[in-house]
Amino acid sequence: MKSPHSNKHASATKALWLIRHAKSAHPFGVTDMERPLGKRGLADCPKVARAVADTPYVPTRVIASDSLRTRQTAELLNQLWDGNVSLDHALYMGDVEEVEDLVPAIEDSHSCAALVTHLPTLQDCMWKSRSGWTTSTLPTLAAVCLVHEGDWVNFDFGTASCALVLKPKELRGRI
Repeated sequence: MKSPHSNKHASATKALWLIRHAKSAHPFGVTDMERPLGKRGLADCPKVARAVADTPYVPTRVIASDSLRTRQTAELLNQLWDGNVSLDHALYMGDVEEVEDLVPAIEDSHSCAALVTHLPTLQDCMWKSRSGWTTSTLPTLAAVCLVHEGDWVNFDFGTASCALVLKPKELRGRI
């Protein structure tokens, strides 16, 4: 009997969402790692989760930075996606090379994964992709989907193409 996690039936196309954490609060005396989501961030998460769920690319694997605001963002988004969530400190201000080290460890049974992270990590990954990205910054809870032909072990930001960009401001009032 074959394992349900066998790579034999894994998709040859992999989609990776790069998601900036939702809008955070700035309570006095709280460290950057422990900043929670603010009201707008809490309100925007269900909208972005639904917009992603309405695409062909719904994450079944979510890896988030270990900061409070990214953990909360990942948990709120994943309420609709029902994926497997884990935390990795490398997504807290890590560089592209650190992110590239995380991606190959994603099991090939997941055809779509999401990384919930921060700036500048997210925009650095976008600049390295072949998407022609020129925007200097991405708003909070921006979600960018990169598509790669092949398995996770060979995922390369330099050859991945941008399939979708979702921004909460554009979704407000629509969903």
